[in-house]
Amino acid sequence: MNFSDDESVLNDTAELFKAYDLLYKESNRDEDLTKKEFHLFVQLHFMHGDENPLDSSSERVDTFLRLAKGLKLFEYRKKAIERFFQLQNKETPNLIIKEHSLTTSWRDVARIKYDRSRELFKMANTDKIIELETRGLNYYKACHIAYPPNEEVGHDNIHLHSHREVAELLKEIIPFREDGKYRILEYGCGDGRLLWVLRQHFPNAELVATNIFGDWGVIGAVKKDSKTLIKSLASVEDQSFGENEFDAVLSTEVIEHLVEPEEMILGAKSVLRPGGAFVVTAPSLHYEFLTNNPVTYMISLISVVFEKVLPPFHNLWQPLTDLPIIHYAFSYSGFRKMFRKYFSKAKVKTTRFTHLKKFKVAGVASKIPLLKRWGGLVVAYGNKDV
Repeated sequence: MNFSDDESVLNDTAELFKAYDLLYKESNRDEDLTKKEFHLFVQLHFMHGDENPLDSSSERVDTFLRLAKGLKLFEYRKKAIERFFQLQNKETPNLIIKEHSLTTSWRDVARIKYDRSRELFKMANTDKIIELETRGLNYYKACHIAYPPNEEVGHDNIHLHSHREVAELLKEIIPFREDGKYRILEYGCGDGRLLWVLRQHFPNAELVATNIFGDWGVIGAVKKDSKTLIKSLASVEDQSFGENEFDAVLSTEVIEHLVEPEEMILGAKSVLRPGGAFVVTAPSLHYEFLTNNPVTYMISLISVVFEKVLPPFHNLWQPLTDLPIIHYAFSYSGFRKMFRKYFSKAKVKTTRFTHLKKFKVAGVASKIPLLKRWGGLVVAYGNKDV
């Protein structure tokens, strides 16, 4: 029997996650990063199609550690692997001995990540990414068992806040219809949180969404909505929508996972009616380089105006793994330039200023000229030319 057909594997994985949380309750940066690597290590087994994701070969352990060798990340991964075996009462294998710590600058670390991820990028293509994501479905199922989502709002409040901002922005720019019967498309709806928020802002609208897993994992409040349709489509190339079909197109943190990001923009332009509105969000390049080193904050802020001060950036989903899954980040100016190739009046702003909470300015950052371009999320928005 393949593990994907075995509910006991999903339940055992969920119990492993619960046991981890019970034993390691402390919350600080080191613990949070270790837990992230623990989950990633489990997820890799699912995505690679291992027969039993709760077993691990020496090859998998070696690869997971080798790609982080010389970086601080190595220590988090080593600790995560030790816990993986200890929680299952299994013997911990001999782990790679780190020869030395990397004592160079943060720019050198960024260069190492760039070089290693570029090698993996050569293997990346849309079909492979879809295949890996599909294999990973059972990991997500195990997470749902371990951490049941609220049927109304899903899991994560930081994303909910962003979704509300997107919905409010759309309400400002969508062409007015007195009957409110808009037709709105969302690319990549995930668990449907944005759809849930949109329904509150556009009660009479017809909502259409694409999702690689269909309506699996979508919160119950959205599934029960008779005016919301979720199509099981894996890529924007396979959208099968007609031209001039929608009043608005939305997408939150999806475009960065496409091999060719501009395919989404072309798709949006095609399906939008003249004057129709779009809102697309993605991770900010200026945010990606931030570390505990205060120098990175200074250089990151300067990069909002002088982008070339940043080292080269290229990332894959969960950097430094052996999975060729795309994860771009976009600069403020680069995002605007890309969208203006297709929408002449496209605008860009940033949001999600969580990294500025420590400086007590997160709440007002959007009103300060330089800081308002320094959010962790870039947002492109506007209307199709009439």
